[in-house]
Amino acid sequence: MNRWGSAAVNTGRNYNDQVGAAQVNLRQTFWGANGERVAVGDNQVLASGLVLRRGRQWIEGQLLEGNETGSLPAADVEIRLGSPEHRRLVDELVEDRRNDLAALPGEVLLRHRGKVVRLVNDQP
Repeated sequence: MNRWGSAAVNTGRNYNDQVGAAQVNLRQTFWGANGERVAVGDNQVLASGLVLRRGRQWIEGQLLEGNETGSLPAADVEIRLGSPEHRRLVDELVEDRRNDLAALPGEVLLRHRGKVVRLVNDQP
């Protein structure tokens, strides 16, 4: 890591942006060495762990652990935004300190209390 010049300035800008962030950096953009905004990929590190994005779906990283083919497990249940099941899931995620998963836009595929859940956060 450079400690001088424009690279050092941009390292400081990235640090300050992240420390002062009021929300998750879903676009995964950072300041590059030449002062431009750079996107670094379709993953996000949350407090509860890594999630990867495929299209409009976020996938909890632990669902891919040990899976060499990269195929996704089938969802045991689908829960839609605004349903009673959604409210219950959010309450349980809060209890488990994993509520950051419920804040992601689009669909989220996660393992929750022994089941694979597809959480649909779009309005019907």
